[in-house]
Amino acid sequence: MPAETSTHVRELMEAMEAQLSILDDLLAIQRKKTDVLVAGRADELEVLVRGEQVLIWRLARAEERRQHLQEALAGALGIPPQELTLRRLVEEAGADLRQPLEAIQDRYARTVTELQKCNSLNHDLIQNALAYVDFALSLLQGPPPQGDTYTPDGRRRSAVVRPSVRRPRLDGRT
Repeated sequence: MPAETSTHVRELMEAMEAQLSILDDLLAIQRKKTDVLVAGRADELEVLVRGEQVLIWRLARAEERRQHLQEALAGALGIPPQELTLRRLVEEAGADLRQPLEAIQDRYARTVTELQKCNSLNHDLIQNALAYVDFALSLLQGPPPQGDTYTPDGRRRSAVVRPSVRRPRLDGRT
C-alpha cells in the first residue's frame, strides 16, 4: 500500500477510534439508564437523556468526518466509497495496519452488540413501567359504567366505554 494511502488509512482509523470512544460513552449512559429505570428514579433519567443527546450529536459529527475520510481513501484506492467496507480495508491493508484494523472491527462489533442489548432491555423496562402506570390509572378510575344511564332530563344514554388501557402481562411483554 502506498505511503499516501497508508496515511489515509491511519486518519480513518483515528476517526473510527473517536467514534468508538463516543459509542463507549453512550454504552455507559445506557447502563446507567438501566439502573435508573430499575430503581424508578425519573429525575435522573432526564439528566441521562440530555447527556445521551449530546453524545448522539457528537457521534453524528464524527460519522460525517469518517465518511469524508472514507471517500478520500476510496478515491486513493480507485474504488467507489460504498465498496470500501472495514472488512475490505482489512483485506487490502498492509501487515502493519491489518491488526489494528481488525481490533477496531472487533471493537465495533462488540460495542454495537452491547448497545443493542442495553437498548432492548431499557425499552422493555420502559414498556413495563408504562404498563404499570396504565394499570394503576385503571384501578384509580374504577370499573366502567355498567348498562345504560340516564341524563338529567330523563333520556336514556348508553354506557360510555373508556378507552382500554394496557394491562401488564406476566411475561413482561406489552
